[in-house]
Amino acid sequence: MYSNWHRAIGASVILIGLAGCSSNRVEPISAADATWTENVQVAAIHIERNNPDVPVVVMDNLARHLRIVMDSCVVGERNVDMRVRVDNFEGNSTAAAILIGDTTGLSGTVLLEDPETGATQGEYYVDSVQSGGGLIGAAVLSGSEDGMPLMFAEQVCEDVFAGVPPERADASSPSTLSPREMELEEREAVDE
Repeated sequence: MYSNWHRAIGASVILIGLAGCSSNRVEPISAADATWTENVQVAAIHIERNNPDVPVVVMDNLARHLRIVMDSCVVGERNVDMRVRVDNFEGNSTAAAILIGDTTGLSGTVLLEDPETGATQGEYYVDSVQSGGGLIGAAVLSGSEDGMPLMFAEQVCEDVFAGVPPERADASSPSTLSPREMELEEREAVDE
C-alpha cells in the first residue's frame, strides 16, 4: 500500500521533528551559608582536570565562561576563590544525534574557599546535560565544547549564588551563545 517514497517522507518528518532538551542539576555536598554567598565576588577561579580525557578547549572555555558569568552574577564585596574540578565531558556525534539521538554533558565539583583563611565555605556537584535527536537535536547539540561550559557557568550562578546569569555572556562573540540561545536567535530572525 505504501511505497518506499512514502516511508522516506514519513521518516524525514520524524527526523526533522525531533528536538533536544537539557537537564542541569547542582547538588550541594556542603552548602555555603546563604548569608555568606550574598555579599561575595569571585576573586580567583582555579580549574583542574580530574579526567585527562576532557579536552583542553573545554577547560579553556569553562575558565572563560565562568569568569564572564561570575563577573556579572556575583558582585559583592567579600572575595571568594572558586576551585572547579572537572570530572567528565561527553561530546556528541552529529550522525548519532540525527539517527538515534545523542547526549553531551559536563560535570564537576565547585568549591568555594575563603582566600583569607583557606577554609572551604561550600562544595557543590554540578552536572549539565543536553540531549537531542533528529536534525533539530543535532543543531542544538552542536558546539558542545563551548555550549556546555557556558551552561555549567550559568548553573553555578543560578544554583550556588542564587543569581541571574547574564542573558548573553559576551554579546560581541556569537561563539559564547549556548545552543538554546542560538536556536532562539534563529527563530527570531525567521519571524522577522
